[in-house]
Amino acid sequence: PALPDDTPKALKDLLTACWDDDPAKRPSFEQIVNSRAIEKIIIDNEITDNDGANFWKSVFVDKFYIYWDEFWKAFSSNFGILLSDTDVQVKVLKVLLENKQTERISMASFNKLLAYFGPLKDGNAFMDNMDSIVSKAWFFGPLPTRDAETLLKNSKKKGTFLVR
Repeated sequence: PALPDDTPKALKDLLTACWDDDPAKRPSFEQIVNSRAIEKIIIDNEITDNDGANFWKSVFVDKFYIYWDEFWKAFSSNFGILLSDTDVQVKVLKVLLENKQTERISMASFNKLLAYFGPLKDGNAFMDNMDSIVSKAWFFGPLPTRDAETLLKNSKKKGTFLVR
């Protein structure tokens, strides 16, 4: 059957292979599982930045959530980032990515970060861009709606805005 035009390529390829007219050419369930095809499709759907998705697939293909230390080690190594985990930029990255309750990073939080500061072609340029944006007076990061509304209502200047 025809698939919608916006069907992710990896999903389209998997479905097409599974529907092959020749049953001998169809992948077995074991082949699908071992190839991590489903996980890769989920990652491609969740992380829209190509370099970010490829990074996650190459390092965390079987994980939806990861801990900070594991993430930072892989991220800094993969993208040649020469900052230590005590640098302010790295601490900011952690605050923006990590869920405070679970102390883990999700694909969704990684995707959101890439949407704010990406693309993720060059790790050091990405970190510099993030640093440049978060240092602006109008940037508040992950600020709850109620707090944002309170800050804006209490502002004395007309035209005040914030980005969260």
